[in-house]
Amino acid sequence: MIGSQLEINAQGLVNTKRNKKDGCTIIGSLDANQMTGELYNDFVIHNVNGEGLATDNLNPVDSTSTVGGIGKRHLVIKYSEFDRNYYLRDLGDGSGTFIRIDNHKDLILKHGFIISYGDSHMVVQLSSEISSSQ
Repeated sequence: MIGSQLEINAQGLVNTKRNKKDGCTIIGSLDANQMTGELYNDFVIHNVNGEGLATDNLNPVDSTSTVGGIGKRHLVIKYSEFDRNYYLRDLGDGSGTFIRIDNHKDLILKHGFIISYGDSHMVVQLSSEISSSQ
C-alpha cells in the first residue's frame, strides 16, 4: 500500500489484526493461513492491483508464490527487551532485501535505514516518544 505508515512499539504493530503482542511485526503477501484461518502477517503487501495472495481452498497458494517479490512471510521486525533494540530478520521467503540479510540473522534497525524488499520500500523512523496506544 503506497504511503502506508506503520507504528511499531515494543509489543509489535499498533492496531494489528494479528494482535499477538509478542514484540514481532511480520510483513508478507499472504493474508491468512489457508487451513486454520489464522492471520499470517501483521501487515500485508499487496500487488499493484491491491491484491494479496489468495487464501481460498479453490486456488491454493503454493510455497513459491510471491506478490511483486514479497514472500508469504517475508520479514519480521522484533523488539528485544534485553538490549532495547529493534531487529530486522529476513525470513527467506521472497526475493531478498536491499541490505542483504542472511536468513535467520538479525540486524539492529537504525533511524533513516531504507529497506527494500520485492517491489516495496520502507524508511525506518525511530522515535523515543511513547504512544498512548501502548
